[in-house]
Amino acid sequence: MKARRVSCAVCTLVVGFVVACKGDAPSKTAGSDTEKVQARDGSAERPLVAVARNVVDWLAHGDYASFRKTFDRGMREAFPDEAAVAKWWRGTIKQTGKLRKQFSVAERMEGSNTAVIVTAIFDLAPQDVLVLFNAEGEVAGMKVSASSNPNVRPQTPEPPFPYSAREVSYDGAQSDTKIAGTLTVPAGDGPHPAVLLISGSGLQDRDNTMSGHKSFLVIADHLSRKGIAVLRVDDRSVGGSTGDPSQETIESIATDVEAGLTFLKGQKSIDPKRIGLIGHSVGGMVAPMVAARSPDVAFVVSLNGPAVSGAELIPVQVRALLESQGAPEDVVADIVAAQTKLAPLLAADAPDSELRPAVDQLVEAAGRSLPKDANPKLREAMLMQIEKQALGRWQRSFARVDPGAYLSRVTVPILALYSEKDVVVPAAMNFDRAKQALARAHNQLARVELLPGLNHLLQKAETGAVDEYVMLTETVDPAALDLMTQWLLETVGLSS
Repeated sequence: MKARRVSCAVCTLVVGFVVACKGDAPSKTAGSDTEKVQARDGSAERPLVAVARNVVDWLAHGDYASFRKTFDRGMREAFPDEAAVAKWWRGTIKQTGKLRKQFSVAERMEGSNTAVIVTAIFDLAPQDVLVLFNAEGEVAGMKVSASSNPNVRPQTPEPPFPYSAREVSYDGAQSDTKIAGTLTVPAGDGPHPAVLLISGSGLQDRDNTMSGHKSFLVIADHLSRKGIAVLRVDDRSVGGSTGDPSQETIESIATDVEAGLTFLKGQKSIDPKRIGLIGHSVGGMVAPMVAARSPDVAFVVSLNGPAVSGAELIPVQVRALLESQGAPEDVVADIVAAQTKLAPLLAADAPDSELRPAVDQLVEAAGRSLPKDANPKLREAMLMQIEKQALGRWQRSFARVDPGAYLSRVTVPILALYSEKDVVVPAAMNFDRAKQALARAHNQLARVELLPGLNHLLQKAETGAVDEYVMLTETVDPAALDLMTQWLLETVGLSS
């Protein structure tokens, strides 16, 4: 199972480790425990649709024998026994995560065959499970692919668009780094105000794709329709961008952002005096950092950006994440204690020899959280990765940087939004600290808002837990999107 991307890389690994090692049983919401779904046209469920839904149930629960009974001759030859089916399914969920629930079902003809598409929610993103039936009603084929069902992520923009979008690239801060992205420019001659979007930690694409949600694509579309140009880019080594991600630090992200500002200033369609930054999570920490030292930044929006140092945030973040996953109290206590010991050493840039005992304590605490029958290969791989990242450049830089020191020097207009149910950058700690830091800047153009009921991704949420992201159809809360957009329009001098 892939670790989820949140602000602290080691936090991600530890939480992902605890969750991934709970066992191989399907989610309570998977298979036959899911609610009934209807065809997209609202009609009653037809026989082949019912069989396709059963197929998804059988796979989710490991009932490969029942699945094989539906096969035609070709499928029986391709999968001669239950072990062959199990191997294929294990390979599938290695890429998608476990199946969580069925979402909707559709049916279409493909020549003499009938294709039934069951859109299902998996751990990492929605997928379309296509079951192909021959004329006799036997299963003649099977395919799992990224979902194209617009209802599962209804905010994802679809063409045609009332603005231009073009692929761009420019040199990053380091000689071996090339940054690639998409620049959307409103209709009209301009010059237009512009924003550069900054993602959080982890390797993100230009759309900031998480759990099948493309939040930066949604934001860029919304703003460019309102008259603001938007540059969104792939992180180093992702998509069209190059560079060594193992060398990345908070400072390297900031210098790449500055390279993006230089690129935007050189575009004839962009007003160089109205270029700002929008950062999410760690990106919301980097944006004020750049604004505090660069005269090229005209305004800032921070979306759930840390306002305290990583050393202070990490133990609180780990506790909130683990508790949201339902981890046992003793497991939470052990891992938080280990992180509390490790974080200040990272911030002090202690040598590996001094870090090693604290890292060993963290690895041991994570190991004790495992059930006795935990997958040994998963255990070994995750523990090694926790150790590697705990000693890496990124973790040291995140622990060391104090966002409050930069926020207290921001004098341009800034909007800082915090989500009430955020377990990654908890609002209880960061909201007040952001206000205090901006007050020290005597910034009369600063605004800090708490958004009730939203999670780290700015979605309406029940728990705020990371596992909930993929289950929600909403990508960005419309009210939060409108609040940010209205503030931006007023700041850059555009009418709504």
